[in-house]
This record gives sequence, structure tokens and C-alpha cells, in this order.
Amino acid sequence: MSGKINLKRWLAAFTFLLATWCTAASARTIYVDDDGPADFNTIQAAIDDSNDGDTIIVQPGLYQELVGFRGKNITLTSTNPGDFDVVAATIVDYSVGFRGTEDANCMLTGFKINHGISGVDYLIDPTGENHTHATISHCLLFGNRVSGGTVIKACDGTISNCEVADNLPISDVIDYAIRGCHGLIKNCTVAHNFLGIRVLQGGTTKIENCIIYGNGIRVEGGATVNILYSDVDWISGGGTVNWDPGNMDEDPCFVRVRDPFGAFNGEYHLNSQAGRWDPNSQSWVQDDVTSPCIDAGNPNSPIGLEPFPNGGLINMGAYGGTPEASKSYFGRPPCEIIIAGDVNGDCKVNWLDFQIIALHWLRDESQ
Repeated sequence: MSGKINLKRWLAAFTFLLATWCTAASARTIYVDDDGPADFNTIQAAIDDSNDGDTIIVQPGLYQELVGFRGKNITLTSTNPGDFDVVAATIVDYSVGFRGTEDANCMLTGFKINHGISGVDYLIDPTGENHTHATISHCLLFGNRVSGGTVIKACDGTISNCEVADNLPISDVIDYAIRGCHGLIKNCTVAHNFLGIRVLQGGTTKIENCIIYGNGIRVEGGATVNILYSDVDWISGGGTVNWDPGNMDEDPCFVRVRDPFGAFNGEYHLNSQAGRWDPNSQSWVQDDVTSPCIDAGNPNSPIGLEPFPNGGLINMGAYGGTPEASKSYFGRPPCEIIIAGDVNGDCKVNWLDFQIIALHWLRDESQ
């Protein structure tokens, strides 16, 4: 009897491992290019042909289509989500829609989206109760003129390193740029939309390392928002607001904000006397002022790919943790020589560097 039980257990374990191996082995990489050789020339055709675990890589171009994930846990990415020039050139010239059943393994990363993102399919779920838990990162949603002014709704997964700015309503119904997203919003810039973020009744939203400025947050009765290490100018509503450490209400010193008459959109990199990235000149330029949002993010957050000097601390906002993060200023020009042990880049090795090292002691790239 014991031999039969052990055999059954062995067969069950072998079957599970075989299924896991087959799933991993069958995951594909699918290429999309609107005007060149690739597997498909539309994003939707690639999604329709994909299965859970597949990755779809989209070349820069203008994709004039409605993109629907249809419940598939896939990765849809531009060729380099960390390069915002590539992101700005990889354009979905309409909406992106989720079915509401996707989990965190479903990823949308590295696109400029010219209409909006919906985390629920009302044809499948008329009540809109089932929100997607997909991961959304490194997306640009700015300068859109859409119904209500809402460009991200019903997305309960992590939304990170997204710029949501200058979006305005084109109808009599006015709503918030981000609406009913009850997950984590991290390192995002939500600025100078008609209205900013709305947390709905029964929902809990965490906001970390963000700049929410020029449009505010509304927390409905019965809703909760937890805010830490963020720059928020105003908040309203009857819900619960938990102010955790590191928050401020200060002018973030953007390069340029939207013209109220619509002559131009804003430019939401952060000013820095040590240097900030100028996407127009493709160079680092020095400003007369430095944003208080530089080095003001959560000290426990990794600094990612921020250029040196980076203070050893992540910046708030969409460009925090990226190669386009504005540089840290210490009251003097950046060091001509990088000194070994100078973690924060202030041209000295002292207890501040040790403090940063101690905070991250024994961590690795997975943490």
C-alpha cells in the first residue's frame, strides 16, 4: 500500500512539474510593427494570437486601434519602456481596455496612450464591479480631450512611473483623470488635469512617491487613501485620509505647466541646478532652481537607474528611478571626480553615505 501511495505522489509531482515546464517552454515572444516586417502589424492581432505568459514587443509607431487584453495575462511592451523617448514614439491612438479578470502577471508598459485605459469591460460586466489587477508602468497619458476627462479607471493593480497630465473633459460630465483605481499608485506624476484622482466608496488606494499637483485628490465617504512620500496640494471628500511619513505640499518646480488657454502642454520633468533631462534638445540642462521633490521619495525605494549624482534617494514623480530623473544638487556644481564611497554624490564621504548604506545593508537587486 505504501508503495502505491508513493507512486501516486511521484506521478502527481511529475505531472505538475511537466505542466509547469510545458507552460514556460510554450511562452512566446511576438513582434509588432506598423510599417515593417514583424509577426503582426497591429497590436490587437498579436493579442488575439497570444496566450497567457506570452510577451508582445511593439516597435515605435502610430497604432490607430482599440487595444483589448481580453483577460489574457500577457506582457505588452514597447521596445524600451525605460526610455521615455521610445515611449513617446510608441503610440496607441485610442483606448486600451482590460476585461477585469487579469492579475498582476498581466503587464502594460511603455506606451503613449491618446485616449485612456479602462480596467473593466462593461459589455461583459455591466455593473463594473470586477476591476483589472494588471500592472501598468511607464506610460504617458497627457494632453487628451476625453469624455469626463478620465484617462485611467477601474485599475486595481500597481500603476507606476506614469505621467498623467493636461487631460481635459470634452463633455458636460466632469470627472477625475484617475478614477476608482484601488491599488498602488507609485512614482506617478498627476498634474494639471481638470481634476486629479478620485477614490470611490469601499476602495483603498495607496499613493507613494507621487506628485499630485494642480488637480488634487477626492476621497469619497467610505473610501480610504494612504499617502506617503508624496507632494499633494489639496485633498477633499468625506473619506479616510492616512498621512504617512514624508509628505509635502510644495511647488514641485516643473519645467513648464500647461497653458490655461491650450497654447501648449506642460513639461513635467523637475527643475534642477545640477541638471535635468531636456527631451527636446536630448541633453542635460541646468536650471536656476531645484525641485523639492528631488531625493524626496521613500528612502526604502531603490533608486533604480537614476543618474549620478542622485543623492542615494529616489525622486518623487514619474521620472523617479529612471535614467531621466533630475540630478541632486548640493549647493555646488556636480563633482568632477566621483570619490569612492561617495554614495549620495555630494563630493564627500561622510556619515550621510554610511546612513544610506546601512539602510540598504544586505539587500540585493530582488528587494
